[in-house]
Amino acid sequence: MENAASFHICATARHSIISPVGSTIPVQLVPLVGLALALFGAPLLLLAFRHFRVNTLSAPMRICLWLLCLAIVLLAKQGSNNWPLLGLKIPTVKTILYAVLATIATLGSWPIVGLLQARWGGATAQTTEQFRRLSLLSFPSKLFVVLTAGSVEEVLYRGYAIGIGTETFGSVWLASTVSLAVFVVAHLRWGLSHLVSVFWAGLILTILFVVSQDLSACILAHVAIDGVGILIIPVVFARRSLN
Repeated sequence: MENAASFHICATARHSIISPVGSTIPVQLVPLVGLALALFGAPLLLLAFRHFRVNTLSAPMRICLWLLCLAIVLLAKQGSNNWPLLGLKIPTVKTILYAVLATIATLGSWPIVGLLQARWGGATAQTTEQFRRLSLLSFPSKLFVVLTAGSVEEVLYRGYAIGIGTETFGSVWLASTVSLAVFVVAHLRWGLSHLVSVFWAGLILTILFVVSQDLSACILAHVAIDGVGILIIPVVFARRSLN
């Protein structure tokens, strides 16, 4: 009787894992749980913070996003086949090269993106207000926003949603399309015209991940792109306005 009970416990353990929050999740459901968190976790967090009238650019929001990212990484590590698909590698020279090319491709297209945004009505009040709130942050806070967005969003929308999502959906194109669509919609709070630049940057980063399978390159590129847009360009325009 004891042997039978022991066999049942061992069999159950082989087909389930302990999730990051301590509950048991069947192995076959882990990728689906991870995909749900990767695709919809961040938007739901944003909605929750806005519902309770908490600044979505605040440190608590950024910390929650890092915790979500940690949960996704832990879920990816549960399966020996899943972890390599995440693409999280030690950066190499090729990693830096990929990141530089993606950054140049994104930033170099900003004049064209700007024209398209102008055709779509230019900066809306919604977009202007988001950037105004961002401009009021201290430099360390802005840097924290940039590092959080560049790291967390790439783990969620590229590493897990595309890398592991490809295994789940059975198609890299489907996984990439779903990931890119959710990534763009998640930035809707910045205004419709801003989605042009979000789509273009997201497309470049999606292609980068599919081609290189190097999540570190995507993170470096995303941080560089946001760093230029949030940390450098506003300073340049502010100095020009004073002259």
